[in-house]
Amino acid sequence: MVSIYQLVKETLESGWLSLETENKISQLFESSVTTEDIEALITLQDAVAFGYVQREAHKITQERQVKELVAVGSRI
Repeated sequence: MVSIYQLVKETLESGWLSLETENKISQLFESSVTTEDIEALITLQDAVAFGYVQREAHKITQERQVKELVAVGSRI
């Protein structure tokens, strides 16, 4: 079974946090967490905050907002 630490390591190496990986991390977090996992999650949080890792969830949200703005703009 893969660990949170391993998922975070792979994410940091690729610079991309997919929805699938984010969901796996959430599921693993609910079942069993080690100190190593917590430290890895803190590192991941910092990497996202400083732009070293991009979140797929954030990109999807941005795309939806752009579509909504375009739809509103076309009504004016």
